[in-house]
Amino acid sequence: YHRRVARFTMFLASAAFAALLAPALQAGMPQSTDDGARTVPPATEGAYRWLDPIIDLRALIMGSYVDPIDATAMQRAAMEAMTKALGDPYTVYIPPADEGAFRRQLSGSYVGIGVELDLDDGRPIVITAIDGSPAMEAGILAGDTILSVDGKTTEGIGAATLESLLPGAPGTVAALVIRRADGNERTLNVPRRVVETPSVKGILRDADGWRFTIDSDRRVAYIRIAQFNDRTVAEVDAALARIRADGVSGIILDLRDNGGGSLTAAVGVVDRFISEGAIVSIRGRGDTGRTWDATSSPEDLHIPMVVLINQGSASASEVVAGALRDNGCAKII
Repeated sequence: YHRRVARFTMFLASAAFAALLAPALQAGMPQSTDDGARTVPPATEGAYRWLDPIIDLRALIMGSYVDPIDATAMQRAAMEAMTKALGDPYTVYIPPADEGAFRRQLSGSYVGIGVELDLDDGRPIVITAIDGSPAMEAGILAGDTILSVDGKTTEGIGAATLESLLPGAPGTVAALVIRRADGNERTLNVPRRVVETPSVKGILRDADGWRFTIDSDRRVAYIRIAQFNDRTVAEVDAALARIRADGVSGIILDLRDNGGGSLTAAVGVVDRFISEGAIVSIRGRGDTGRTWDATSSPEDLHIPMVVLINQGSASASEVVAGALRDNGCAKII
């Protein structure tokens, strides 16, 4: 299972409810890592006082509610509600148990069936089956709705729960019931194995890999970056090597529906096209910020470029598009 990477992510490591919540609420900005995750600063006395009514409500529920209570689920729901209250769909809470899956996603390699999913009306919808993945080989199509996994319904399922169902040990089988766009249902047994998440794609893939030149007469190349992960820069370098060999004189860089990913990868991509100047500066509440500057290299490619974006382009995609535009390297469409 591959989930689009959110723009901003909080990682909170403590298991205690107060220790988890309070640090995230204080006035100071948490320390940032290169990829946007936030570590936890020391809590303040005011933050603990802010928690008093929440603790009182928890005590009332635990002492008075008639049915058995899943305290862990209640705690997690409270924390997810805090980020939801911010009104920013790209600010999410990822608990420590899910951090490993998040990091594996950024690595570009994981064990699963090889689908990109979105949640629609409480059901997981297939965005795409990754090329060469078990899902593609099993015939899963974009637009398929996954109704159940190993006999467990996906109705009303959360992203974290789904993330725990689809992955598994290599060689195990995921029993899926899917519904096609035409309403027909099918049962598929899809083996799990290591899936390499493609970051960079061209216009056509053949036995020799991706082809990037779309107009040999005008010498125009097309590069699509689907996600920024640990493999992106190396894959971009390989694409640029092929583009140079084809003698292209212009590039279309497609970042549509790229939800972001690794900031380090985004900086590395921009650095392939500019030789000097600032790529991106990041400043949080209460900190002095940090700036990533371009480095000059004889491999830098200075040719006309158009960058395609849409409402699904976020996070690292915005960094790349903005940096290329601001440095006079590209026009944005």
